[in-house]
Amino acid sequence: MDILTSDRPEAAGSAAGLRAEIEKLPDGDLKRSVNALLHETGDSIVEVRKAVERWFNDSMDRVSGWYRRKTPLDDCGSRVFVTLLTNADTLRMANTLWREPTVRAQIVAQAESRAQQGLPEQRAETADRASVQKLMAGATN
Repeated sequence: MDILTSDRPEAAGSAAGLRAEIEKLPDGDLKRSVNALLHETGDSIVEVRKAVERWFNDSMDRVSGWYRRKTPLDDCGSRVFVTLLTNADTLRMANTLWREPTVRAQIVAQAESRAQQGLPEQRAETADRASVQKLMAGATN
C-alpha cells in the first residue's frame, strides 16, 4: 500500500485518496485485485492493509508450494543428465570402492586432504591474513 501512495503521503490516510491512487495504475490484474480488496474491506485503511498482506502471503504460499513440487523433478532430471553426460557408471564405482580397499583408502586420503584445505574463500582469507601480517611485521621492523 505504501507504494501506491509513496509520492503523496496525504493520500495514505483516506480510502478516497487510496482509490484515486489505484485509479492511476495501468489496467490489469493488479488494479482489479486491489480494487476488489478495497471494495471488500470498505473504507478502513487498516483493513485494506491487512487484506493486501493476506493476499500477498497466500500468493507466496502458492508459489512456495509450486516450487517445492517442481524442484525435486528438476533435481532428479539434472542428476540423470550429468550422469549420462559424464558416462558415470555409479554401480561400477560403488562396486570398485567396496571390493578394492586400496582404491578406497586413496580416495579417503584425498578427501581428507581436501577437507583440511578448507573452502576456496577460506583459503583466500587465510592467505590475505598472512599477507597483511607479513606487511605489518615488515612495517614494525
